[in-house]
Amino acid sequence: MVVGGLAATAHQAIVWRESGYWTEMHLRTLWFALGDAAPDALGWLGIDDIMAWVLNQPLNVVFFVVGGYLTWIGLSNRGPRCT
Repeated sequence: MVVGGLAATAHQAIVWRESGYWTEMHLRTLWFALGDAAPDALGWLGIDDIMAWVLNQPLNVVFFVVGGYLTWIGLSNRGPRCT
């Protein structure tokens, strides 16, 4: 996930270098590319607003946060180390 965040940032930097302006990629782009429904089509109580907020976040930030969280979870379950 962290590598995905780096890749998304690198892609944006390359496009920025070529075009001269920063184009934001939101999680919504990946969400719809994977074929999922629009969050307003869910119809759950308040969940559609939360999903809309999450989907409007920048893709590289989402990758960094999720990757960092998964790394933290993975490292916290290692148990005591023998020294």
